[in-house]
Amino acid sequence: MKNIIIVATGGTIAGSGKVGKATNYQAGKINIKEIIDSIPMINEVANLKAIQLFNVDSNEMNEEHWIILANKINDLASQKNVDGIVVTHGTDTLDETAYFLNLTINTYKPVVLTGAMRPASATSADGPINLYQAVCLASCDDALGHGVMAVFSSTIYSGRDIQKISNFKTDAFDQKDFGCLGYMQDHEVHFFSKTFKKHTLQSLFSSQNYNDLPAVGIAYYYAGASHEILYSLALNHQGIILTGSGSGNYS
Repeated sequence: MKNIIIVATGGTIAGSGKVGKATNYQAGKINIKEIIDSIPMINEVANLKAIQLFNVDSNEMNEEHWIILANKINDLASQKNVDGIVVTHGTDTLDETAYFLNLTINTYKPVVLTGAMRPASATSADGPINLYQAVCLASCDDALGHGVMAVFSSTIYSGRDIQKISNFKTDAFDQKDFGCLGYMQDHEVHFFSKTFKKHTLQSLFSSQNYNDLPAVGIAYYYAGASHEILYSLALNHQGIILTGSGSGNYS
């Protein structure tokens, strides 16, 4: 069997609240080992080791967490006895973390993110099946070289293009016009697409060591938006992204 490391960062998959309810819970409350113990068949897929790196709501994720996480994954991936890595993560910023890791991870070994829309204490919690399938994907030989991926609701997504599109459905992610990479059927992995964008070892960012990141602000344009916010952002940011309308237009 393959050797897979699960790096836990918290989120809804580690959340707990009133038994049976999917709302009003506390994210990042349960240890990753408790989640693994709730999925007996997962130990038939791979030799697992779990690391509780963080245990936070994903809205608390920031650049410092990203750097720590990327450095930890790069360190683990450099070990010959590690075949793949799974990261458990909250859904609110999972797509942002996936994009960052896709550019900064220095390995072709499978790195797979997953999470949950329902806390572990909810009826029909989706975390166990998502984690199980993420481990299955990370253990699959065909998963090599696809860059950072995410598994959610039996769907395989590229870390570059995944987007959260729903705040209430368990099928909460999509890649819109770009399509998904494939799908999971229980433990089986089915790929039918591949990203041709540069990632991981091909990315110019993956060979660099990061201690911090430059501050970049994002301003959204809307009808009647004032330009004053750009001056405000310029005071304490080294760059500004202006998200305009249409093809990036603004007044």
